[in-house]
Amino acid sequence: MHWRIFWLNISQNLAEDSQYLQNYLLKSLKWTLKSLHELFVNSYGYSYYQNKDFIEKFLHELESYMLGNRQNIALLVDDFFDGLLIRVLRVMLFAKSQRDLTVADCIASKLKPLKPFDQAPEMIRSIAIRAFPPARILRNGLLLGNHVVQFLSKATMNYSCINEWIKLRYCNLCSALIQPLICRHSCFDRLSACLIFWTAFDKYWLSFIDQLVRVTERLKDSKSFPQVIRPLQIHISDAVMNLQTTLFRMEQSDELFSNCLPEKSDKYQSFLFKTDVKQRQRRSVYVDQDALFHGSKQSYFYENHDILKSWADNIHNKYLQFRKPFSAIIKYFCSEDLLRDSGGNKNYFCWTGDKLIQRSNVTLRSANNQLIISSNPIAIHIIKDLQHITEMIQSVVENNTDPNYMPIEVQINYTNNNSIDRQLSSNLSTNSDLKLITPSYFESKISVISQSKVYPPSSSDHIKTPFHFNKNHIETSRFQLKK
Repeated sequence: MHWRIFWLNISQNLAEDSQYLQNYLLKSLKWTLKSLHELFVNSYGYSYYQNKDFIEKFLHELESYMLGNRQNIALLVDDFFDGLLIRVLRVMLFAKSQRDLTVADCIASKLKPLKPFDQAPEMIRSIAIRAFPPARILRNGLLLGNHVVQFLSKATMNYSCINEWIKLRYCNLCSALIQPLICRHSCFDRLSACLIFWTAFDKYWLSFIDQLVRVTERLKDSKSFPQVIRPLQIHISDAVMNLQTTLFRMEQSDELFSNCLPEKSDKYQSFLFKTDVKQRQRRSVYVDQDALFHGSKQSYFYENHDILKSWADNIHNKYLQFRKPFSAIIKYFCSEDLLRDSGGNKNYFCWTGDKLIQRSNVTLRSANNQLIISSNPIAIHIIKDLQHITEMIQSVVENNTDPNYMPIEVQINYTNNNSIDRQLSSNLSTNSDLKLITPSYFESKISVISQSKVYPPSSSDHIKTPFHFNKNHIETSRFQLKK
């Protein structure tokens, strides 16, 4: 069962890396909120305190986006600047009553087409689209990969496959043959159909891992997640100052504001001048951008990015070793040791499971993978999800897209006393009463047929702590398996 230990090791790595990346993202956003708070308190004082809930909501929305609870980073940025325009105008125009708020909101709608924040919204939208989706899709891919490996590691061979293996290994005794060489082609012929549920996944897993490694490289460039978080506060502060400049230029013009002021109202005849824009413009709200990253703050940004780069390098090297984890299962069953085929074996006969035949010129026959997979609804859904997440990762890397997050359930629910039967090949006996409740990325409840069992997650008695797999020696010093 050493291949299952290897798969569980892959699952463990995927789970730990997804959790690490999540913690990293949340910590970075939390620190950014703290940094923005300190900056705006020093720059805007009481006016910021009145509106700090707006900034906090924006960072919480970013957090929700990174966790997959909301979509479309570009729309999130646009909504933020729409709200920021209204909030800043209300402060600058001394809007207190409901009538004042209505006028301020009207002016905001008039200013919006004139780009009062200059290029700040476009800049933040552009860098956010490039920086945020790669980190999010990487975490999404790690989670999906973990669930796929866990699901496949819990599937077991059906009884007919076990019988075929017994015929190869032991039925020679019934013919009075002691330890004969087992025909390699018979091993592959008899077991390939049984193991196709696993081996067929290597083709799709290979593409998935390659794209996962590619998107990891995006975390190391100069426009990665931490590098974008760093100038975010500068762009927001610049946007506010650009709005103040825009209002100052329009101070002498009533054309923009005339439609928003109540008619025949002495109170609002000098509404714009009541704001004392010149006085606010003269009041220093300029933030020394060089001072933003002095001391520990500057150290935090650089160290934070260095940590992410080091982690990304580790991901790259580690997962390249996991590109074909499932095809090894048939190589294990049909290895030279288990086939009794030593390098110096000169035996010209081999055991097929039924009889002894000559070894010469035997043609290996492969099972019809597509036929076997197409008869298994669960395998079809898993493959579709692997293909879908692979395509999404590729589009992020190559086209800077922002695909929707693929939701993943935490657990697979089982029926029939925590074990169910599932079809592995089309010629097995059926049982229509058994059903499997699959996670959301398998889409729906699927009626399942056959004799192969899938067991629920291992209990704490089976797996105590994480472990490291050694392909040469099965040693689990930090890990215990129940025999």
